[in-house]
Amino acid sequence: MISNIVIPVLFFLISTVAFSQKIAYFSSKGVLERLPESAQIEQQIRSTWEEWERELELKKKEIQDLEAEIKNNRLIWSDFERIEKDKDLVRKKEERDAFAKLKFSPSGEVDKLPTTLYKPLIEKIYASVQKISNSRGYDLVFDKSTHQLAYVNPKYDITVFILEELGVDVSEDLDKLKKAIETDPRNQRIESKQAPQKKSRTRSSKSNDDEID
Repeated sequence: MISNIVIPVLFFLISTVAFSQKIAYFSSKGVLERLPESAQIEQQIRSTWEEWERELELKKKEIQDLEAEIKNNRLIWSDFERIEKDKDLVRKKEERDAFAKLKFSPSGEVDKLPTTLYKPLIEKIYASVQKISNSRGYDLVFDKSTHQLAYVNPKYDITVFILEELGVDVSEDLDKLKKAIETDPRNQRIESKQAPQKKSRTRSSKSNDDEID
């Protein structure tokens, strides 16, 4: 029952927006994949992640070596030496755990790193979106990568124009977009409705004869 109520309301709202405002959409993911800066950022993310992994492995190795040292020398060490080594082991384990949590926990720096590094590029993309929207007079622009859209007509896709604004060669993309627009069934139906219909002279003459009779 809820779906029967909600869906028509959603379609009504979308239809109202579509008729009253000029809308478009783009794919931020598609834009990012085409920008050379993205490859550089991905490489930086991998390098940083690998560096942190090596650092963590080094801390683990230090703990293993100290545990082996304690095991081999516990009987010959004085009480003071054993206590100090045990304290050192506890400290190293705490440092390892703190480092692992800081870097690799669900909310750690590994998760935050892409957001931090991509932020300037994302801002650059959205500045281009704003510029395209202003120049073409769009009231609403959706990001296809972050919004689930059941159907989108390719004639409202401005991804190519955003890439062009960002200095990407889009000659092939423009051809693909044109083909997608032409082959979209909805656009074909619209064109068929708008095509002028030729009147039959024979039928027109017959109608006139009938009216005269």
